[in-house]
Amino acid sequence: MKEKDDEKRERILEAAKKLIFHYGYQKTTIADIAREADISVGSIYNFFKSKEDICYSCAKECKSSIMEEQDEVARSGKSPSEKLRAIMLTRSLSYHEHFKETTHGYEIVTSALADDRHMALFTKYQTLETELLAAVIEEGIKSEEFRPCNAKDTAQTFHSAFYAFSPPVSLKLSEEEIKDGVDRLATMLITGLRK
Repeated sequence: MKEKDDEKRERILEAAKKLIFHYGYQKTTIADIAREADISVGSIYNFFKSKEDICYSCAKECKSSIMEEQDEVARSGKSPSEKLRAIMLTRSLSYHEHFKETTHGYEIVTSALADDRHMALFTKYQTLETELLAAVIEEGIKSEEFRPCNAKDTAQTFHSAFYAFSPPVSLKLSEEEIKDGVDRLATMLITGLRK
């Protein structure tokens, strides 16, 4: 039974993503999601309290997936400089990948950010990303690739600098513009960290 429930829940989330990305958050209804997932409207409420709850679960999956990719980069055998650059590129391109198929990205992001749970989720992952960057900066300090500094404060500054490559700001940028911009910004920030 648990496996069937997991499959239904995943079908609901996939249907919601597809419809919200195609029609937008405001125009997508629970009935639309149920129809797309090929289940009854009542069945949706066995898994989610509301459309907002479904959207929150989609956002949580997205953020978790991006964080896993960043963690993988941090565990790689790359130098701290290469890790910082790759972590921010991975983050920026992952967001781009999630939103590139929709013309409703701005609406999706702003609707999500109007929800307190989404803001708490955003803050949670911002903290996790900053901690990850601080760990890589500490690694660079220990290996003497970077000059001594307050790793936590530097990581926060580094993270803040890359908001231009996060939704909704980045939604109008092409993949090449993101790659180029992230590379130039990372080069400038990493140069400032080096001894």
